[in-house]
Amino acid sequence: MAPDPCRKRALDLLARRDHFRAELIQKLVRKGFEPDHVEIVVDDLASSGYVDDARAADRFVRQKLMRAPVGRQKLFADLARRGVDRAVAETAIDAQLPAQANANDASDDDPFADPPAATDEVALAREAGRRWRRRRRPPAEVRDGDRAARARYRAALGRHLAGRGFSARATVAALQDLDDALRNAGSDDAGDDAFDAFPDAAF
Repeated sequence: MAPDPCRKRALDLLARRDHFRAELIQKLVRKGFEPDHVEIVVDDLASSGYVDDARAADRFVRQKLMRAPVGRQKLFADLARRGVDRAVAETAIDAQLPAQANANDASDDDPFADPPAATDEVALAREAGRRWRRRRRPPAEVRDGDRAARARYRAALGRHLAGRGFSARATVAALQDLDDALRNAGSDDAGDDAFDAFPDAAF
């Protein structure tokens, strides 16, 4: 019996990387295979362990967090766009970002030192805030203490964190880091390089 071209194509795709069930079906249908047959093939591959949304979701979340700090909301949205069941997505995300983690337990160390370990969303938001500040150095009016300019700078960071899918609690923690940096830079003891340095240890 000649090999099923649909199954062969599916296995070729899976050999490159894990695919979510809905993602694999979509790709095969786009290749011109009959949707009903695609469903049968993918179901068979799932029963054999070749397609596993839980495994793929876990790997997806780990890889996302290794590339850049993002929040739970963005991870949920990214998985939903790929057709992942809400419960499956929640399990994968909870394994890396515990929903009820205590903000006081968040480490100030690099959250990517051990990617497989669960971390706190607050720690990731604070790291995202630090990275943003390194890229978006405060303009002169912010460094000089202009309140309106500082408010705009703060709002820009808030929008960035919201776009990265961080919760309100995590965003507030990152904004507090910025407030502390602005306050320290404006103190009498601050040197000329207070803003340029933005040392992590100060947060």
